[in-house]
Amino acid sequence: MTDPELLAIIRRIYEEMCHVERGERVLIIADSRTPADITNAFFDEGLALGTHTSLLLVPVPPPALQTSIGWSPTVTSRPSAA
Repeated sequence: MTDPELLAIIRRIYEEMCHVERGERVLIIADSRTPADITNAFFDEGLALGTHTSLLLVPVPPPALQTSIGWSPTVTSRPSAA
């Protein structure tokens, strides 16, 4: 169940900021770090407004290990114990 306050904010974004009207197309683009309840709330509210809503979820790849780059001595040095 989505928070009614969140739905009111999303509706305001659609109507007052984006000026979305019934029958228009809405594309929601989110990456895999975006909480599903947020993307679903935007999607559902778009449908409730009578738009043709699509959701594109982009996977975020894991961070790559870059072995050719070394850490700065400033970063790797530890403060001495007092």
